[in-house]
Amino acid sequence: MERKTFNIIFYVRKNKENIDKEVPLFMRLTINGRRWDSALKIKIHPSKWDAKRQVAIDDDDERYSNLVNETIESFRWKSQWPLPHLAGLY
Repeated sequence: MERKTFNIIFYVRKNKENIDKEVPLFMRLTINGRRWDSALKIKIHPSKWDAKRQVAIDDDDERYSNLVNETIESFRWKSQWPLPHLAGLY
């Protein structure tokens, strides 16, 4: 029987730092072992990214970190509905 899996992670690419020392935020979808990476068109300073919790943290500019985290949740929510069903996971 084929294993059926679905996972979403968010990460920064530290090797793509721009002149302002910000890095792009990416989303990785994994369905049945196949991976798709997508840039979220968001830049964030690496020190303001919590990789373990996959959230932005910023005590100085809470509005920006909230915007980034809301965007992440929006992508997470949108990604969880049609893809697993189309892949036959549920």
